[in-house]
Amino acid sequence: MVWLAKQGHHVVGSELSGIAIDAFFEGLSLKPQSTNYGAVIEKSSDPYQLWQGDVFALKQGHVGEISAVYDRAALV
Repeated sequence: MVWLAKQGHHVVGSELSGIAIDAFFEGLSLKPQSTNYGAVIEKSSDPYQLWQGDVFALKQGHVGEISAVYDRAALV
């Protein structure tokens, strides 16, 4: 995600674990804003917009248009 952001992309991520999201932002010394949408929580700090919760609870209205998808876990 960091590499994509360094290339100038807005990065949208989905993760079930709030601990993992918090660790990501902490590792970059960023303090994200948090907004609760019921089934999902948005934590964002430009250029990152990370969603905590079940990926199937995300709606297009939450994330907007997506031009590419990368699933790191599928490669592990």
